[in-house]
Amino acid sequence: MILRSAIFLCVLFLCQACVKETFFADPYDPRLPGYTENGKNSAGAFINGLAWTVGQREFLDSIYPGAMHVFCDSSTGASYLHISDGSLRHSEVPGKVDLGFHLSGSCIRSQSDLLALAYTEIVLDGVSNFGYLVDPCSRCDTVPSGIGTLYVRHVKTRDTCTIFSGTFGFLIDGAEDAFTVYQGRYDFEICPSQFLE
Repeated sequence: MILRSAIFLCVLFLCQACVKETFFADPYDPRLPGYTENGKNSAGAFINGLAWTVGQREFLDSIYPGAMHVFCDSSTGASYLHISDGSLRHSEVPGKVDLGFHLSGSCIRSQSDLLALAYTEIVLDGVSNFGYLVDPCSRCDTVPSGIGTLYVRHVKTRDTCTIFSGTFGFLIDGAEDAFTVYQGRYDFEICPSQFLE
């Protein structure tokens, strides 16, 4: 029985190595993923000077992709573009850091709603539209009201999914902490199961 378990684990690890994805580093700063428009399910930015990445968690030389989920709050008509499973490299704060955007007056429910955002510049005014961080430290669980810009640079359909790519940057000037998020980029394939209400 132990021998079978050991053989099964070896086969599992070998198969995992066969499906390894390649991390495409930014040519100017390899701490971040390069900007792509292929649905690579990756994102990156600097948060207070530390590299924040999604789609780069490594385990046994394999890279696990991140995800962007689209939440629609039908009671307020607002949407949240939520990027999950991000992590800060070389941070003293362990755990993941999620990042996202609150967009008022645009309840995004489908592929066609995403397509309507193609090639737009969304001003994050800190009130109706804003960037936010979900941080693992207790005093700043969710830090909203980031002021800056979200650029939707590329939107394209691929089968039933949508490739959604762009850049961003914002500043959160909180009472206890300030966060500067800059040189942000994202490239996700958003499928119907990622639209939530």
